[in-house]
Amino acid sequence: VLGGEKTGIMVRGARESVQVSHNLVWGRRGGGVTVVGSDCAAVQSNLILGNRQKGIEVRSSAETSVRGNLISGNRSAGIWVSGQEDQARTRLEHNGLHRNGAGISTATGAHLMLVGNDISQQMPRLLDGDLSRQAMLLARDLSGAVPISLSANGPVDLPSHVPECAR
Repeated sequence: VLGGEKTGIMVRGARESVQVSHNLVWGRRGGGVTVVGSDCAAVQSNLILGNRQKGIEVRSSAETSVRGNLISGNRSAGIWVSGQEDQARTRLEHNGLHRNGAGISTATGAHLMLVGNDISQQMPRLLDGDLSRQAMLLARDLSGAVPISLSANGPVDLPSHVPECAR
């Protein structure tokens, strides 16, 4: 999905697990990939490059996973998570975040599980939004070797596994 207006790939209100994988979204005037109101979604193995807004946006979508994506050069957050219910979990795993406006940003993001995300090229803004005060936690481990679970209030103890969603 090269160039153009608005979000490159939009998933809204999917009733069952949905997968967005193996896409190139580049140079959009909007964002790269947006998942809204679609629980159990997986956004994986995509190249999300040089968009004017967010790279990958997850909004009001519980038990979503974002893994194995290269997210680079987006003007806003590389990964944005917002509007989540209190117990919603979003797993961010093995993504490369490079030179985005911010690495990971949240607004009512609930719980994020971060595993193996390379943010070594994401300086200076690793985190933004209601996670911004926790940037030092990530700065200590830019390769994501040690899994961490975060909420707006700080680190939380959560199982590292997102439960399988009913298919």
